[in-house]
Amino acid sequence: MRIHSLKGLKSALQESALMKGAMLSHAGQHTEAVALFDTVKDLSALDAESKSLVKISYCTYGKTLQHQGKFSEAIRCFSRAREACPDDILLTGRTKLLALHHDYNTCENIAEFRRHFALGFTSGGYDKHQYPFMEIAKDKGIFEQVKISTRIGMVDSLECVGTYRIQAQGRHLLSYKIREYKGKYPFSSANPALALPFAWLLADFIKSRTELTRFVDVIVPSPSNPENYVARGFIPSLLIGQKLSDCLAVPYKEMFSISPMPCRFRDMSYSAAKGLIRYREKRYDKIVSGNQILLLDDVITTGTTITLLADLLKSAGARAVYGIALAKTGISS
Repeated sequence: MRIHSLKGLKSALQESALMKGAMLSHAGQHTEAVALFDTVKDLSALDAESKSLVKISYCTYGKTLQHQGKFSEAIRCFSRAREACPDDILLTGRTKLLALHHDYNTCENIAEFRRHFALGFTSGGYDKHQYPFMEIAKDKGIFEQVKISTRIGMVDSLECVGTYRIQAQGRHLLSYKIREYKGKYPFSSANPALALPFAWLLADFIKSRTELTRFVDVIVPSPSNPENYVARGFIPSLLIGQKLSDCLAVPYKEMFSISPMPCRFRDMSYSAAKGLIRYREKRYDKIVSGNQILLLDDVITTGTTITLLADLLKSAGARAVYGIALAKTGISS
């Protein structure tokens, strides 16, 4: 009889903790909610609404821990969220990335970075503890601005590392290297090897100059015109996105494709341009709904493409859509 009474008491205590945790989660007090959810042993047995609240609280708190560099604690939070939502592919991907993650500013990566001298980013001789990649970039004059922050269309915030000058010469290194990466004049072919230093630059920029890692659930690269893909053999934002995902331990998904374009998006009507974009994922709603998305592009010109993508994502239930790019045109230094 006493054993049954103890079991009943434990069950009642867990039910009470779950109810209090749900109230705190609704109120946005996720740290306190997680402490209560931790007392619930079997999260998989909860109803759908409770699972959703458990996931939100654990993921919110986990992203905060990850932003602070507390990776082991963040892994525990995302693992608990997976117990409640085992079919969530973003949680699965993020947990794996965190488990394999090591800081991109380690000795091994700096050694690899220095092997890219020929790319023109630096001439070496920097101590990794004193000079993070962002500071090396500043020192070498890769860009004028430390940060360009703006808002375009449906995008909640757009962050750009620096400016892009269409007629850039070698003295404007960021623009010059973007042109080399994409195979634009004066270069006759693209250079995909630049995706790695660009990803490092973006990762250091995001970590040191923004709060994005506190919010973002998935990185979504901007799609490329099929003709450009054939000419280059790769999609610029996708290649950077793959490496940026490893740097930040945030999942990425190639979600969009573009049908052959009769002209540039900025020369088309909004509805016509929107009709050319397609989802690659069959169940994209599972990835998008309720999540915060980071759209990645190499260069923002008019912002038409990123606005169209943000519109589609928010229509599919995205909680927020942020943008990140290497450079933006039309901004004076």
